[in-house]
Amino acid sequence: MRWFRFLRKKKKKNEGFCWHVYHTNLITYCENIKGRRGIIKETKSNYEIPRRLRYFKLVEGDLSEDCLKAVKECRWRSYTLSTAHQKEIEALHEKECSRFCPWNGKKMVF
Repeated sequence: MRWFRFLRKKKKKNEGFCWHVYHTNLITYCENIKGRRGIIKETKSNYEIPRRLRYFKLVEGDLSEDCLKAVKECRWRSYTLSTAHQKEIEALHEKECSRFCPWNGKKMVF
């Protein structure tokens, strides 16, 4: 009977650091991923929805604790991260996000 546990679907995380939660922030701590997806579907224009949902995803790689703390502290105001943190974030973003990503260094371009 123990082998049944492998057939169960893994629960998806509903919070964590994500790429492209908002169009002006590259990385943000999102407390309710499902809720944010719903808001995108309800409030954004039809041509933005597919692109926003495609690039809005959890960060899979590792960032330093310093960097994560800095991102979490400044999530409701625009970034004022140090150059070292910014470089670390951009390097990981380049690995994890598609080469067709609409991020231009300051915001998502639609």
